[in-house]
Amino acid sequence: MKILLVGLMAAGLAASSDLGFAPSAAAMQPSAEIPAVIEAEANLGKIQQSFSGLVRRTDNGLVLETADGMYRLKGLSLEEIVGKEVYVTGLVKTDQEDTTIYVVKADVKN
Repeated sequence: MKILLVGLMAAGLAASSDLGFAPSAAAMQPSAEIPAVIEAEANLGKIQQSFSGLVRRTDNGLVLETADGMYRLKGLSLEEIVGKEVYVTGLVKTDQEDTTIYVVKADVKN
């Protein structure tokens, strides 16, 4: 009798509850955050700027010398392109002291 009772309780429990073995319908729905991430990345691409010039080391760090002036470089590991002509893409921040490019991509000119 105990075996029958335990079997019936287990069957009832399995039939009446979600034990977490399969994803719920809510978990299978696409996240509402995904379109927001895609939109943010698209907007980021719109505000990035591209520059070309020579990367040099100064007492204050790395700079990009362009025909339009000098820009401080921050971001990627740029040590390997010091002394080379490059194309850089990044976000630009201007303050009272200087203009900084936060580099997201750097390519050496051929």
